[in-house]
Amino acid sequence: MAGVISTYLRNKMLNAMLGGVTFVPSSQLWVAFYLTPPGANDLGIELDPSGTMELDGSVSNYQRFQQPNDLTAWTVAVSGLMNNANTITLATSTGTMGTVVSVGWRDAPTGGNLYLTCDLLQPVPVNIGDSLSFAPGVFTIDWL
Repeated sequence: MAGVISTYLRNKMLNAMLGGVTFVPSSQLWVAFYLTPPGANDLGIELDPSGTMELDGSVSNYQRFQQPNDLTAWTVAVSGLMNNANTITLATSTGTMGTVVSVGWRDAPTGGNLYLTCDLLQPVPVNIGDSLSFAPGVFTIDWL
């Protein structure tokens, strides 16, 4: 699944490269799952990262998936492309959470800034007892 770099991160990189402004990316990223695509401008609806109320009124155990922001979690960039290097798994759902259409990488466990996003080729409904899992190489980040 092809992904894009967010407007936030593009601006930080341009300011660092051409404006001499220092930017130190977060050493950890949190993978977020979305019910509507966030796009480059971070406008999507995320599964509730606080784990409070879900679509069916239940309380879920959802939280963002944490991963290091380094070459253990990502492949080395080649021709402007990078892929996830590890499996990304959402914990087993204890509530009906809706249909996941996008995945994003953020710089905080709640809130924070969106760095990257990928839309799923096939939306995935997440019901009680379901768990999402994505194999290494499924997500491709492309410098567009």
